[in-house]
Amino acid sequence: MVFKETFRKKAMMNLLMAFGSLAICVAIALFSLMPQTYDITSGEISDITITAPTDVIDEAVTQRVIEEEQAKIGPVYNTDANTTQQIVKKISEDFTAFENARGAAEEIYSADQKKKQQEVEQEITAVQQANAANPAQPTAVPTAYAVVPFDPKKTEWETLLTEDNVNTLKDLLPEYVTTAQLYQIVSMTSTQLTDMKDSITNHVQDVLYTGVRADDIDSAKTDVISAVTEQGDMTDEEKELVSAVVTNDLYPNMVFDEKATQQKRDEVAAMVTPIEYKKGQNIVRKGELVTDDQYEVLKSLGMLSAESTSIKPYAAVTIYIVLMFIMYAVFLAVFNRKLLLDTKKIAILAILTAAAYGITSIAQIVAIHLLPVFLFVILGAVLLSPKNAIVYSVFLSLLLMSVTTGGQNLFSTTSLMLLLIMLTGGFFAVYILKDMRYRSRLVLAGLVAAIPGVVISLLVWMLQVPLLSDQVHNVQQMLSAIAMVVGSGVLCGIVSIGVLPLIENAFNLTTPTKLLELSDPTHPLTKRLMIEAPGTYHHSILVANLAEAGCNAVGGFSLLARVGAYFHDIGKIEHPLYFKENQRNNINMHDSLPPERSAEVIRHHVPAGVELLRKYKMPREIIDIVRNHHGSGTVGYFYAEALEKDAHVNKEDFQYEGNPPETKEQAIVMLADVVEAAVRSLDSPSREEISAMVHKLIKARYDEGQLDNAPLNRRDLKLIAEAFINIFDGVYHQRIKYPEIKIHGAEDDDNVL
Repeated sequence: MVFKETFRKKAMMNLLMAFGSLAICVAIALFSLMPQTYDITSGEISDITITAPTDVIDEAVTQRVIEEEQAKIGPVYNTDANTTQQIVKKISEDFTAFENARGAAEEIYSADQKKKQQEVEQEITAVQQANAANPAQPTAVPTAYAVVPFDPKKTEWETLLTEDNVNTLKDLLPEYVTTAQLYQIVSMTSTQLTDMKDSITNHVQDVLYTGVRADDIDSAKTDVISAVTEQGDMTDEEKELVSAVVTNDLYPNMVFDEKATQQKRDEVAAMVTPIEYKKGQNIVRKGELVTDDQYEVLKSLGMLSAESTSIKPYAAVTIYIVLMFIMYAVFLAVFNRKLLLDTKKIAILAILTAAAYGITSIAQIVAIHLLPVFLFVILGAVLLSPKNAIVYSVFLSLLLMSVTTGGQNLFSTTSLMLLLIMLTGGFFAVYILKDMRYRSRLVLAGLVAAIPGVVISLLVWMLQVPLLSDQVHNVQQMLSAIAMVVGSGVLCGIVSIGVLPLIENAFNLTTPTKLLELSDPTHPLTKRLMIEAPGTYHHSILVANLAEAGCNAVGGFSLLARVGAYFHDIGKIEHPLYFKENQRNNINMHDSLPPERSAEVIRHHVPAGVELLRKYKMPREIIDIVRNHHGSGTVGYFYAEALEKDAHVNKEDFQYEGNPPETKEQAIVMLADVVEAAVRSLDSPSREEISAMVHKLIKARYDEGQLDNAPLNRRDLKLIAEAFINIFDGVYHQRIKYPEIKIHGAEDDDNVL
């Protein structure tokens, strides 16, 4: 019940801090959106110069440019292959009809010749019969009719063909064929018709291949007719027939594609660079006439006193900021609940976020390339952790998009450019700080964070990226942008050096920089340990080396383990001579004490150390290492001695008051402490002896349950043991014994080297 109440209060406190930070960011954003208003009218002379508070597009002028460019784009036509085939087919069908009509006319001609022949033969028979009946007065017998071979060109078709014949033949022909053209068709040979058809077809196909649009059809027909009629010697009647066929059979084979036309015009519109007023650029100059376009720009910015301000930008920015906070909170809830429930770190995040938003909004008034975001990414990397800082960097960069352009044009090209610079710069800074050993790396992190900004500014200048190129359109502006980005990074690194100690002390945080301070040999407690308990000091140094190696082997916080090891036995300075490493001349203070009293003195160094560290306001993580570096184990030597005297001795009198280690660092310091003391007791140990001792002691602590609460598995313990052995191997390696060499001519041993 108590735990639930504590959890509820902590969650409520964290929620309030997050909401407070959110409220501050929203307030700053809304304030940034409030433009100065002017009483100005289109068509009048301005008595003041008005500059753009943020990047703004001149919509009216941009739209005119778009319309002008779109007007240059003609309609898009697509060639229809089916239409081409249909036209060729129609020409072929027409000439087939021509041939059929010509054949029918030939049959009419043949029938007419046969009829004439029969009539002459009948007349001859009649004359012969009359002469036979009246031989006295014979009549001359007519000459037999000579059939005239068919020649369509020489046939008098107008005389031969009756009206019924003409109508019958026209029924075989296309409707557009006139009577005169009918006479021309039947006057031609099959070869002539075939040649005419082939010529028309070829020239029509040539024209259709390039495509014929509706507005070009007349010229296309003229071209085909001219091309066909200019070949050979054609009569006027033949030319008329060609013209009739082409005129009636040729039509457009290109279809207007409305969708493609609109798409092309849209593409042109998208390629038009918006006409834009940059932040700080004059919209209206004093003494100049205010144009309608300028008036509309001022209206869009809400800078006209007579116009009511639209709430859309305010609502959009508010929603965007709230959305960013929610996304970050959801991410922490899913992937890092430990951080989400850490009141101290949530307070730091809330303060950093609100400060970052406020300072960035001020910096953007000066220049868009001033990016204080790097300061807060650096602080996040040190105060939280590199992994947490990566996510925080993404959140902060996205959040600050709402302020980098004055709160408007959230997703403008400029905003996206700055987002890219902030994101990549933040990642670079975090990478540099992942293994921080010196404060100078803070400045280096700031400098490295500026590299993406330099590269992007150079690329924009070289490639002249639309919209962005206005920011760095010449060498001077490009160099200015680079100088601002680099200056921002370096300044952020320098400022972080001064700000970090303030935050560390205010929240009593264990950060790499704080640990670096505590690892300084000139620290008051370290100096006391060195002077008052030199044996313990040297023991602590070796334990620190072991702990650091062990942490590196399993991914622990090696700097924390090292510093914790420095102070793990700091409580021994109250009674240094009661600990073997500080005893001299074989004088053991415990010889005159009962086991219970000796155990009490030994056990007391843990609470004494905790109290001393609290007095010096040491971080909680260091105090926890000291409190738990013996776990809940017993003072084995004196407990065994007491059992020899009294089998019913109370074990709790010999037991440390700490808890089994709960973190990797606590557990590794415990193991380093016990193995260092044990190996030191060996006389010139070999690597095999050291290895056996290390594995034996680690197994003993494991079997006792001292490692049950630590996030270490058997594989981790094996890696830790190997790391310890490697350190001991360097300390206890066999030195080569050099032979004594006497200098030539020496008379005594003083010259032995």
